[in-house]
Amino acid sequence: MRELNRRVAAICQHYAIPLSELEGWLFLSTPKEFPLKAAEGYTNVSTNPNFAKRIVEYIAAHEIDVCIFDPLVTLHDVSENSTSMQKVVDTFRTMSADHDCAIELVHHTRKGAPGQNNDHGADDIRGSGALHAAVRGARVLNIMSLDDAAGPDIEQTRTKSRRASIRRDLR
Repeated sequence: MRELNRRVAAICQHYAIPLSELEGWLFLSTPKEFPLKAAEGYTNVSTNPNFAKRIVEYIAAHEIDVCIFDPLVTLHDVSENSTSMQKVVDTFRTMSADHDCAIELVHHTRKGAPGQNNDHGADDIRGSGALHAAVRGARVLNIMSLDDAAGPDIEQTRTKSRRASIRRDLR
């Protein structure tokens, strides 16, 4: 929670937003404050109705319009390589539809092959195709290339790829 608060404070400082403007508008939580799982099980998956109940009560009490869950992997104990991931996503989809609240699930891409520096796409979402098929939209963040960073009105602060600099630091 301290790290989340530091990030929010840094964003507010950077954009000159008074923290007081976020009161009643931004709600943060971590698994320590909200230790629930949407679903669990490997082959016999069961969803947790208490999970949805607690979240929708919070959504209703605070009139929340958008919930972002990051990372999705902390909210379930289901094999990501099974079609059961659709049940996990369905839990969030139902909450969203029933309570008029947009829900964003932050998930990771699978690891690339050694030496691969290609951009990831929605098909690179970690886990089964059921997860990809279950969401309405999927966005993928990639590291900006040096050529893109050299474009107009973009302050270029990086000179090499992040992966290359990490590898160099590890040697």
